[in-house]
Amino acid sequence: LIEAITNAASSIDIATAHLRRDEIYHALTKALARGVSVRIMTDAQEFSPQPFDEGSGKHLDELLGEGGATLRYKVYSVNWSIARAQQMHTKYMIVDNRLVLTGSYNWSETSETKSMENLIALDSESVAKVYSDHFEKLFSYGSGRLNELQDMVKRSRGRAPCHFDPLALSCDEYAAL
Repeated sequence: LIEAITNAASSIDIATAHLRRDEIYHALTKALARGVSVRIMTDAQEFSPQPFDEGSGKHLDELLGEGGATLRYKVYSVNWSIARAQQMHTKYMIVDNRLVLTGSYNWSETSETKSMENLIALDSESVAKVYSDHFEKLFSYGSGRLNELQDMVKRSRGRAPCHFDPLALSCDEYAAL
């Protein structure tokens, strides 16, 4: 993953359930500094506390968003709960619309050091196109429905459905919800 990020020339699209590896964060930060477009779609549970370091109080995904990445969360509930999770569990990265890295590997310490995982690299524009189409679908989940949900909450004096059809929300949109 880091080698592919380091070699990216123009774009990186990431769909992953977890984003918890310092090394990947640093590689993405460097890619952003080089002018590479970075878009990240991750699960709502990543919005929960996953500090980069004790001092910052920020999460890796939030830091990347502040650094120029376009970040969205798959949100389906007011509060994430493992018992009710409709988790986005896909794991892939598309680099420069050509290289796809995919497999069971979660971008976490556990996957790196304690699990038996797999990751495969597919260098093919036609394969990348299929993954890109899927990414666009994830990245636009529920487009336009946030206002409808917020209006419903306002009309019901703050009472909202606990669970709803998935939405792809930015940090600010999720915090406002």
